[in-house]
Amino acid sequence: MLTKKQFCDRAILELREIGNQVQSLATDRDLPRKLETEVIANNPRLANSSSTLVAMIRALTSMQPSCVCGGYLHPKLICHYGES
Repeated sequence: MLTKKQFCDRAILELREIGNQVQSLATDRDLPRKLETEVIANNPRLANSSSTLVAMIRALTSMQPSCVCGGYLHPKLICHYGES
């Protein structure tokens, strides 16, 4: 069983890694374009749908790089495990 400190340390590391992966995806300028041209454009049901996901991908495609910002999770905001 993990102690509270071990749990918090592990959670911080894992959440930072997730944050890095999300930031990498959000700042990858080719990913939304590839999704639009290779997946959505070739699938008429997706291309003609009013899906929120498709709308988000299209918005990302039209964004300027300065619109995408990186986030940081501060450890004190993450771990409140077992506190009452």
